[in-house]
Amino acid sequence: MGGTYAVGVMASLYANPQEHFQVHISFDAAPERADTLIGLLFRHLDSVRTSGGSAEELARIATIQRWAVETALLDNRYWIRTIQQYDRLGIPLDRIVRPV
Repeated sequence: MGGTYAVGVMASLYANPQEHFQVHISFDAAPERADTLIGLLFRHLDSVRTSGGSAEELARIATIQRWAVETALLDNRYWIRTIQQYDRLGIPLDRIVRPV
């Protein structure tokens, strides 16, 4: 739609007090376009929720995630975040595997 200046998506996983997740989506837009773009976002989320993503979308996401992990493995921050997440979720650290 060409109405956004920047888009951000962040997902978080939680184990306590019960397992759940949270997805935060944010974007900048001209104020007069905000309601239209928010409506479009929710329609797209509903579509993905009911129909899933297309094979092309899933392949593209897998490629992006693979690149992100390969890049992150070069930096100690990946391992620090992974150790923190395993510790927070109560998962034994010996279950960490190299994701490639």
